[in-house]
Amino acid sequence: MDKGWNFYRDSFYILVITCIIVGGCASPLGRFNKQEKVVENIERKQTENTDQQVESGRTFVYAADQALQKDPQPTKHSNVAKQMTTRSITALGPPQAENAFKSDTMITDLLSDDPDTVQKGQAELMTMDKELIAIQNRNRVLNSQLQSAQVQLKAINQENALNATKYSSLMGKVYWIIGIVIFLGVLGVALKVLNVVAPFAIPSKGASSTLLKVVQGLQKVRDQHMGEKPEMLKQIDDHMRAHLDKKDRWMIAQAKQKLHML
Repeated sequence: MDKGWNFYRDSFYILVITCIIVGGCASPLGRFNKQEKVVENIERKQTENTDQQVESGRTFVYAADQALQKDPQPTKHSNVAKQMTTRSITALGPPQAENAFKSDTMITDLLSDDPDTVQKGQAELMTMDKELIAIQNRNRVLNSQLQSAQVQLKAINQENALNATKYSSLMGKVYWIIGIVIFLGVLGVALKVLNVVAPFAIPSKGASSTLLKVVQGLQKVRDQHMGEKPEMLKQIDDHMRAHLDKKDRWMIAQAKQKLHML
């Protein structure tokens, strides 16, 4: 019962120490990874929003180019403006097909002679303006969120760096404790083995000398009275076989070897 209890107790201690190590390392790393994901998520949203802003700019440049292209009597200024919009489209790329179609419709409505149609074009232009303003507002919010998240990530990283020495010292102590527990366990097993083997391997000097004399005396009795009292000698042999254990027989055999009886 004691052996089983000691085993479970040592196992429990090792489990607790392991949990301390894992918990101590996992908590700072978990906070850093979580905050890093927050930064990455904001950067992803910022990239998507920037792409939308660029697409809005492409659409407006394309609309301006279409309006200049529809001028029936272009002036010198409008010709220069047309050259600039053409180059802007080349640099930025054309808008998506859906936005290009909406832009064509809006320009056609704005250039119409019908006031109602012009008003419709103005409404479409206001919608595009609102979308651009919303994109710009999101950009400002995301920039602020990103700066705050990056500052927090840097603070966590610095905290982890400061705690690195503490964790290293803690783990060094834990390794010492585990090493001592293992050493004591091995030492206990070695002592138990030694207690079992010692009587065989290291008999005391006095006991060995006495045993040699007893074995030698019994052998002399056997040699002298073998012919006279065989039944009595047989009883002695039977008695010894019944009351000697494996260790006793082994020690008697060793004594006989020393006396050159075997």
